[in-house]
Amino acid sequence: MAKLESRYNFSQIEYKCKTRWKESQVYKFSPQFRDIFSIDTPPPTISGSLHIGHVFSYCHTDFIARYQRMRGKNVFYSLGFDNNGLPTERLVEKSCKVKASRSDRAEFVALCEEISAEKIEEFKDLFNSIGLSIDWDFSYQTNSEDCKRLSQESFLYLYKKGLLYRKKMPILWDVIDQTAIAQAEVEEKEFDSKMNYIIFLYEENEDVNIETDIQGKYEVATKISEKTSGNVSVVVGNPNDNSLEADRVCEDDFTGANFPEQWWSSGLSSCTNLRKLEVGTTRPELLPACVALLYNPSDERYKNLEGKYAITPIFSKRVPIIPDPDVIVEKGTGLVMCCTFGDEMDIKWWQKYDLPLLEVIDRYGRIELLNGKKVEDARGYVLEKLREKGLLTRQEAITHRVKCAERSGGKLEIISTYQWYIEILKHKEDLKSKVQEICWLPEKMRIKIEQWIDGLKWDWCISRQRYLGVRVPVYYEKETGSILLPELSELPVESNVIFRDGKTYIQDKDVLDTWATSSLSPQINYLLLMKSVYNSRVVEQMDADPVTGISPNLLDEERLQFQPMSLRPQAHEIIRTWAFYTILRSLLEYQTVPWRRVMVSGWCLASDKSKMSKSKGNTVDPVKLIAEYGADVVRYWSASAGLGCDTCFSENVLLIGKKLVNKIWSAARFIEQFLVSDPELLKVDYVTDLWILSRLSEVVKDTELALENCDYFHAKALMERFFLHEYCDNYLELVKSRAYNDVPGRESVLHSLSISLAVILKLFAPFLPYVTDEIYSALFPNSVSLHGGFTWPSEIHLARGITFSGNDFIKILAKVRGFKSEHSISMKKEVSLVEIKTAALEMLEAEYDIKAATNSARIVWEIDDNVPNGLEVRVFL
Repeated sequence: MAKLESRYNFSQIEYKCKTRWKESQVYKFSPQFRDIFSIDTPPPTISGSLHIGHVFSYCHTDFIARYQRMRGKNVFYSLGFDNNGLPTERLVEKSCKVKASRSDRAEFVALCEEISAEKIEEFKDLFNSIGLSIDWDFSYQTNSEDCKRLSQESFLYLYKKGLLYRKKMPILWDVIDQTAIAQAEVEEKEFDSKMNYIIFLYEENEDVNIETDIQGKYEVATKISEKTSGNVSVVVGNPNDNSLEADRVCEDDFTGANFPEQWWSSGLSSCTNLRKLEVGTTRPELLPACVALLYNPSDERYKNLEGKYAITPIFSKRVPIIPDPDVIVEKGTGLVMCCTFGDEMDIKWWQKYDLPLLEVIDRYGRIELLNGKKVEDARGYVLEKLREKGLLTRQEAITHRVKCAERSGGKLEIISTYQWYIEILKHKEDLKSKVQEICWLPEKMRIKIEQWIDGLKWDWCISRQRYLGVRVPVYYEKETGSILLPELSELPVESNVIFRDGKTYIQDKDVLDTWATSSLSPQINYLLLMKSVYNSRVVEQMDADPVTGISPNLLDEERLQFQPMSLRPQAHEIIRTWAFYTILRSLLEYQTVPWRRVMVSGWCLASDKSKMSKSKGNTVDPVKLIAEYGADVVRYWSASAGLGCDTCFSENVLLIGKKLVNKIWSAARFIEQFLVSDPELLKVDYVTDLWILSRLSEVVKDTELALENCDYFHAKALMERFFLHEYCDNYLELVKSRAYNDVPGRESVLHSLSISLAVILKLFAPFLPYVTDEIYSALFPNSVSLHGGFTWPSEIHLARGITFSGNDFIKILAKVRGFKSEHSISMKKEVSLVEIKTAALEMLEAEYDIKAATNSARIVWEIDDNVPNGLEVRVFL
């Protein structure tokens, strides 16, 4: 009785296989340190449902994990979940229709944990369905007590080493999510806008020495005409002050009433020593924050302005006119406003010339000086007033790129706040050196991260003004603001208020950037491993660092056997975040690299080549896809794109994969009837069988080479091409008659079929684990699990090789098939004669197979060493 059903029922077989894998624990990692292949798998963010793009990239990791396990490696393949930080907050706010800012913090965090737990189970179900060979015993959550402890410990380590600091400085601010963000969380979008040309005045006859009269003297540069009224906050003191004191501001109370309706007076604009200047700007709403005008010193038009002052329209504020080589002569009129702050150049000029800080945009994106209007409304308001007074000379329609928050999509502002930073800029060259120590697959991704490092302008802002996440482990004394650091034994700390020595200390309200924890994934993996070995907290067993007084995150002899980890798989869009930040943390804490290799996947695009997004309605539900096609088919599609290459979702590729899976099943059912229990290579001596096994040996070698380089795309293509074209279309057709009939060479073909099927199943196993496992378990029941250790096939060493190209068999069959097709006759119809001229005498040994496969009455051979291309075939009806 046949062991394989006539049709491949993927739903039944997938359930059967998953049960078998779970019971046998075939994917379990052995915590004994031997020949480890460790994978630092990206923890998916708990921000919504997974889409087909996640399945696409996670399958790539599984291909390599399965291959390395079959090679005999002790594979550490875990998967965590990133459930702390803003992405999870946004999910909860949307799904539960609550606002974190209006909720009790503890209640909101509890709600986040509840939703996260539900999503994590949903994610696990999907990953199990698609066949990921994960050892769930080593799973983690970034919001767990262990991860919080590790993250806070790392924070304290860096702080005590002087590699982490708190500072008030301009920072990119997301007015939607109400938090500071890092440079890596920024994306640029194109917007239609207008270049507005407005009139400034300048004092023609007054010469001012900028060096002595402006720099460091905020009261000179911020003087505002008595015609203007309102309150402008001006920071007094060094803008680079890193003290923990509260923001020090003075309120300049300007005379007048009903600001901003008291506009530029005609008396001021008609003064005899004032002249007009035309300045182009896309952000007229920042006029109240204008602290200087600048021009390029090579611009002859404005050389006479050096050392003079301009007066801003509407606000009548005196600002210095400064030459600077960074001004683009061709942009606008060649004169540019420096406002605090419109863009990065404003920050550069503000720092370079020690200009005042006029903060007019608040954290909500409103300008209180302009009746609390939001930025866009304030822009229109100012333009209207400029137009009324004849101070808006012209407008030009433009398209420009604007920095936006990657998460919220909102336009970013720059405001000055206290934040926590990890040093980056001092270590750029060391970072690039570490990047070069890592093997990047593909190599072009190394160039991408090096370019990112070169373009970095700020240290990494790791504090976030949000609610869910790892709290900053720092306390401030209520009266003086002096810092108190917790002991390691107290971590993780989440107490708003503590009392020590009669003093009250308040914990920093900020949480850490979610990347500040997930960038410690190698350390988290090691912590899980050590807990498995010792069944206790490793951090409690480690000696403290004599310099810092804390443990440098479990650095010991055993770590050297586990780290650097073998492989970091990830998508290319998080190179600048997850890859970069992890390299940074390893450099600063261990002076080493976190992994030996990085394998970078591309994006899964919609069928029209656009990026998939829920807002566009072009996402594909992987759960429905698996239910319709089966996991192996979806995995096949995932392997159809090269390393680092984007690919479009295609149902046509799924259909091709479905045919392949069914073809493997059909081929196995055919071979099942001819299997021998203990096949031997020595029994294979027929030339056709020698050809296919020698080719199969080459495929094993080439596939192994590809997978060693994580080139799953070419590995799958090699196997697929061999199996469909050479094995099924030609070899099985050639040997079918010999297998069925008791003729010379039958023993050879039975052993060849048994050997080749087992090898083919093993080659396909990393990609198509379900169909291969079911066939292998059914037909080779006494063997170890196909997906276990040391099951990868070796090269096939035959007792005898062949001296001619096996492709000659394929050419002969193709010639006869082509002849029949041209003459519109059935492939089963007999032809009277096939003449074969060849230089290979031993090909004559295959006459029985060729005659049967071509259905020819007679074959005539001619041995000719000089035949063109080694073969010539003629067919006669």
